[in-house]
Amino acid sequence: MSDSPFVGPRPFEKEDSDRFFGRTRETEELLSLIIAHRAVLVYAQSGAGKSSLLRAGVIKRLEDQQYQVLRSARVHGLLPSDVPPESVQNIFVYHAVQYWAATLPSGQSIKDHAKTTLSEFLKPLVAAPAAGEESSPPLIVIFDQFEEFFTTNADRWQERRPFFDQLAQALHDLPTMKVVFVMREEYIAQLEPFAELLPEKLRPRMHLERLRGNAARNAVVKPFQNSGLSFDANAADELMKELSEIRVAEGDKFRETHGEFVEPVQLQVVCQSLWENLPSEWKSGPNASSDGSRLITAEYIERFGDVDNALACYYDRSVERAAAASEGKIGEGELRRWFGTALITPTGTRGLAFRGAPGATWRIPGLDPREVGRIR
Repeated sequence: MSDSPFVGPRPFEKEDSDRFFGRTRETEELLSLIIAHRAVLVYAQSGAGKSSLLRAGVIKRLEDQQYQVLRSARVHGLLPSDVPPESVQNIFVYHAVQYWAATLPSGQSIKDHAKTTLSEFLKPLVAAPAAGEESSPPLIVIFDQFEEFFTTNADRWQERRPFFDQLAQALHDLPTMKVVFVMREEYIAQLEPFAELLPEKLRPRMHLERLRGNAARNAVVKPFQNSGLSFDANAADELMKELSEIRVAEGDKFRETHGEFVEPVQLQVVCQSLWENLPSEWKSGPNASSDGSRLITAEYIERFGDVDNALACYYDRSVERAAAASEGKIGEGELRRWFGTALITPTGTRGLAFRGAPGATWRIPGLDPREVGRIR
């Protein structure tokens, strides 16, 4: 088996469900909430794995139970150059519809729907009842990264409540429709004024924690096991200690200790690095050899499982790709300085940088804000 059993620093997709581990309890809990209620909120810290839980864990299970699940939509995006902003009746509805329309077999143009309501767009998408069935399959609508409802298009804030009015109307018009919101936890307070418009006032909620304990260990060990490799007890313990390490401020100094959680993104980056450093013959088949030659030891973790080194290598590769994607508009050194000042806190943790007007501190020097989306 030559392909990595780890997806790296990106969300899991539906096709990755066979290598998605550590979220069994959360998958069952969210699945039950969606089945039992018409409107559900999933919230967590940034990077906790909200999108992965939906895509690789829950959506496949829903489809297995004959639910009709639309492509996850977002309420933010770019307007086509031939669509004047003033022609769009509701910018948040428009972008959501844009996501769904992109998957329609007809290939219909989104500019034809600048004034389409959610109910008008969704009604034709409801599948017809199967033979012998009285009603159509439940329709699941998912709004991912819904914090963008509050962080983007601030000049069109008047359209926020009409968006929820349209969503409430769609739920009324489509009795089998259910809606799931996925968002960062720090924006929940801004969502509360609109909750009264939704079924049960959006009380059915699930808080997704980062990985911890046995769940984190399963997310590390089981993908390797599926590829015919195993850890000795000391190796697994050492890797979990590495992944849970945090920096704690004490006055003007910092010390390292072991925290309660494991960052899913760090786990993926480190385990992908471990996989890449395996001997090639270890990755050639699904079955471990009987002499234990495919046993990952503590010595191997010490050599290739260092979190700082794995993240540094990933950072180097990403900066190189981003600089290349700018096509000469920004140098690698300038990009590194921007990351160091705008995206990393004094304690060495991930910070937030909000988009703003040209000239604001969020901008990557030398790049037009419209081009930032091209850098991955």
